[in-house]
Amino acid sequence: MRTRATIRREAGFSLVEMLVALAVAGLMASAVVMSITMRPAPIEREAERLLARFHEARETALVTGRVIGFAPEPDGAGYLFLRHADGDWRDYPAHPAFAPHDLPAGLRLHGETGRETGDAPLVWFDPTGVDQPFELLLQDGRRDLFLVRDGDGALSIETPEAMR
Repeated sequence: MRTRATIRREAGFSLVEMLVALAVAGLMASAVVMSITMRPAPIEREAERLLARFHEARETALVTGRVIGFAPEPDGAGYLFLRHADGDWRDYPAHPAFAPHDLPAGLRLHGETGRETGDAPLVWFDPTGVDQPFELLLQDGRRDLFLVRDGDGALSIETPEAMR
């Protein structure tokens, strides 16, 4: 026959079992939260992609000895890279990093260089390595990021707070 003390020990969960179960649930919840928050937003992915293309344009200009231009679409929904040939700016041929690119829906790209461009692209990469500073604004309606080339030619992605 079982005694009353024996029945109490067999019923329910112990405190240790409850703590272990809560710890496992907490670890699983934190893994889910981290996987959701660690994915970059579309604006961040596009800023990184454009920065990588700018680095490629600078290197290509230095290696080939040709000027490479960059121009956002007039509506800001995309951009393209150009080359200067025979006194005119033309699409850059057969280079995957310089193919025309449409931004995802909701993203817009705007730029200022502080100079009149006329028919020239907004930004260019010079084969001498001497590049003019610029700021390009990438917007998604909720957030702004700046793609910046400073006076020393360093390229970076900045938040509006860092630009102040």
